[in-house]
Amino acid sequence: MTIVRRSAWLGLAASCLLSFPLQAAEPVVTEQYRCTHKDQQRLIWVAYEQVGQQIPCAVYYQKDGQQQTLWQASKTVGYCERKAAEFVAKQESWGWQCQIETVAAKAAEKDATPPMDEQDQTFLNHQERYRHSARFAGLLQALTPIKLEVDQYANLHGEFPSDLTDLGRQAPVQSKEYDAVKISHGIIAAQANAGWPTPAIVRLTPTFSSVGGKIDWDCNTNVELIDQSVCDFYPNLVY
Repeated sequence: MTIVRRSAWLGLAASCLLSFPLQAAEPVVTEQYRCTHKDQQRLIWVAYEQVGQQIPCAVYYQKDGQQQTLWQASKTVGYCERKAAEFVAKQESWGWQCQIETVAAKAAEKDATPPMDEQDQTFLNHQERYRHSARFAGLLQALTPIKLEVDQYANLHGEFPSDLTDLGRQAPVQSKEYDAVKISHGIIAAQANAGWPTPAIVRLTPTFSSVGGKIDWDCNTNVELIDQSVCDFYPNLVY
């Protein structure tokens, strides 16, 4: 067994971060999150040194007119996007309402905007998938209590609940993470609208395992994720 000393691990982690602010004369910013709560406002965005390049990057946060650099990376692709999305999700869990905005590029100020090349489009697609992955993790977490109730019901009765009423729940069931959820013979289906370009659908299907008392769950969704092994992608999935 290989043992990695703590000091070595810290050195490795530090190598993935920038020790200095982005050096580009004009950092590239394509999108930002605007979070509001009552009369307060926060801004969160990722900046890059070059268009179409995900690293080096930095996550910035503006609060009460003061700007902070929260995270920076020079080697780990996707690090800044993931940290920004996680930080936005945390803001929303505190009651803030966050909306993503497209930031006009310098070229947009000219008479004609040059067309986006394939590399730029791939870069923006990756950004979007990181955001969706972080938000999807919150959706799955919000469904965990219902999954546990289905597990308990199945272990007690030897069958899956036919609908929500078997769990003592009354429709409609809603939370901040999803707008609707239903159960049909143990299968949990949920739909989330807020913050998604199109409604996000997730379907969790339970089966009795050969191991006594254990329930296995299969996950399907119409959301493209960075790690699709978390939940299989079905683009035409319906609620």
